[in-house]
Amino acid sequence: MIIIIGPLLALMHDQLSSPKAPFVRTKQHPKILQEIERGNFAFVYLTPESALTTERWRNTLESEIYQESLIGVAVLEVHCVT
Repeated sequence: MIIIIGPLLALMHDQLSSPKAPFVRTKQHPKILQEIERGNFAFVYLTPESALTTERWRNTLESEIYQESLIGVAVLEVHCVT
């Protein structure tokens, strides 16, 4: 699994032509969130704000599934890293 962090929502929406790569939103459909939490996607897109402000997402990153299956984190634009 690879997590892709990027600040430009429009760019991420263009890259999400497949249901195999969900976009994590602060307000997300519960079924999609459950699939993300189970690690059922090879790629997960999110914004820095989603990663920082959503406690459920932070807990997901710390889960055993993510600790075992996370291959890497890609940052689309360097100013996302602080």
